[in-house]
Amino acid sequence: MKWFIFALGFAGVFPLGVWLRQNPRILPKVITIIGALPFVWGVLPKWKIALFGVPDWPGFAQGFDVSALDLILVAVFFSVPPKGRNPLPFKHTFAFYIGAVLLSAMQAPVPTATLYYVWQLVRMFMTVVVVSRACLDNVLTNALLKGLALGVCFQAGVVGWQRFVIHYVQAPGTFTHQNMLGMAMN
Repeated sequence: MKWFIFALGFAGVFPLGVWLRQNPRILPKVITIIGALPFVWGVLPKWKIALFGVPDWPGFAQGFDVSALDLILVAVFFSVPPKGRNPLPFKHTFAFYIGAVLLSAMQAPVPTATLYYVWQLVRMFMTVVVVSRACLDNVLTNALLKGLALGVCFQAGVVGWQRFVIHYVQAPGTFTHQNMLGMAMN
């Protein structure tokens, strides 16, 4: 069943990208949602499929997951027309880091778990590519910043409620730990 759902979601990526390219007024709204998602992700249902994974693995990366956000990012990648040359920042550094992690997989006691992390890095790199491509357009840059601001305002409301209503000493917001909230704010 999960493979059917994955195939269905993957089959929808290209039509969604074409639809977004044909309707450019919708694209800033999608970019706004992408900007807000890191801050509201904790309260949303986790629409992800583990193509292969171990759910009770103690690490942060627990398998080869594909989320709805990943599929949306691929669709947005195809829908944002390239505007000149996109000087992607840190691409060589990122490739070097992924290579180092792949090398460490050869000597790891459980190499598959290391490959989970490599997959997670590839997903993060896709996010960087889409955001840097979208930021070449001023309208999409403003939409991304608006999404980030909405997400921060949402977290401020959650943290205010946690601190002053239910009396958390260190309010984590929708994150699992207050340090993760602080890093996301940075």
